[in-house]
Amino acid sequence: MQKNNMPDELTAALKPADVAAFAATIITHRGQPAGICIKFRRFNGANALVHLTPQENGRLLVALKEYMETGRHKGLMLQFYDNPTLAEDLADTHPYNTLLSMAPPLTPEEAGEARKATTVVKSTFAEHGSYFIYRVGLADGSAAEFALHECVAFNVWGFITKMEQDSQLLFGHGSIGLA
Repeated sequence: MQKNNMPDELTAALKPADVAAFAATIITHRGQPAGICIKFRRFNGANALVHLTPQENGRLLVALKEYMETGRHKGLMLQFYDNPTLAEDLADTHPYNTLLSMAPPLTPEEAGEARKATTVVKSTFAEHGSYFIYRVGLADGSAAEFALHECVAFNVWGFITKMEQDSQLLFGHGSIGLA
């Protein structure tokens, strides 16, 4: 049901396996940035942890930026920025709101150890309108797929890009994916 006659594109309904929120941090090795750790929380509450090498982080950021610039999404984050009243009537289960309400905790143990099992060794990207699909192959031979609603996808890009910029200021050189 729509709230306050909200247009359909603003009443997104997440499926149980869709990503509802995430947490991310920089992985360091001997005091230098060595990659990114992302913990995705699905709408059903399940968590999935991935560790990205600088190369895989760069691939993800490029794909997300391309999706943001040329994708078939609705540009909801831009609409909410231009007109904050649009976000006021969103359901609590809309991805714009689950980004905060369902954010998973990311422990130092999870983030601090680049585990071989959760290291992304290959990735592919696809778009399905308001969804950015991130498929990964992990070092342990398993695979995972993450369906990121455009609100989540835009925030993943923004958060990791900001971490990248802060890392360059903090460490004075190097890149964890944007170079």
